[in-house]
Amino acid sequence: MEYPFRIRFHPRARRVKLKVLRDASLEVVAPPGTSERLIRRFVDANHDWVDSTRARMPVRRSDGPEAGPFPEVLRLRALDQAAVVTWADSTRSSFRWRGNGVRIGLPRHQADIARAVLVRALKARAVQQLQPHFHALAGRLDKTVGRVTWRNQKTRWGSCSSNGNISLNIRLLFLPMQRVDYVFAHELAHLDHPDHSPRFWNALEDMLPGAQEYRRAIRNSDHLLPDWLVR
Repeated sequence: MEYPFRIRFHPRARRVKLKVLRDASLEVVAPPGTSERLIRRFVDANHDWVDSTRARMPVRRSDGPEAGPFPEVLRLRALDQAAVVTWADSTRSSFRWRGNGVRIGLPRHQADIARAVLVRALKARAVQQLQPHFHALAGRLDKTVGRVTWRNQKTRWGSCSSNGNISLNIRLLFLPMQRVDYVFAHELAHLDHPDHSPRFWNALEDMLPGAQEYRRAIRNSDHLLPDWLVR
């Protein structure tokens, strides 16, 4: 069994250290330049210690690798990915996607800075991997859209302006793809029907058969979102 963990490279570290944090997640503190392969071997060699340490800790609902404020895994259900987060000290806030993992650089180990960088990273992932799917769906439905933007909205999964610009929520990354398709189709239907009249719902059902079922499902999706993102 492989345990997910985050890495924090520290300039004063002299050797690799493994910590089980209060939220039961794992953090490795390592000297700069330490290879991730060596770190993985170190974590694998200490599985028994991790298990015994976690067993002595009180369990809370938000415990685990997805817990904040420094999650070690982003469970991106829309992409069928569990993206491992690597944390590192840096002179400025930064992120870099490599494969299905993301490296986050922080100038200070603070929750608000970490959240801001993670939101930027999720926006980039949505543009790269979800937006092409949105445009493909628009093409199949013969819909012409304006500008597409991604935000971390608190109350809306998406919106459509009168001039055809579409705003989508980065939180869609954490939902199953069927629910994402519902939001995409919903906003595309608004291009022709800006209200929620019966004509809108009929058009949406034509575009996505079973839309009402997906509508009910997406209303019960908050539990799929990580706490650090919605706070």
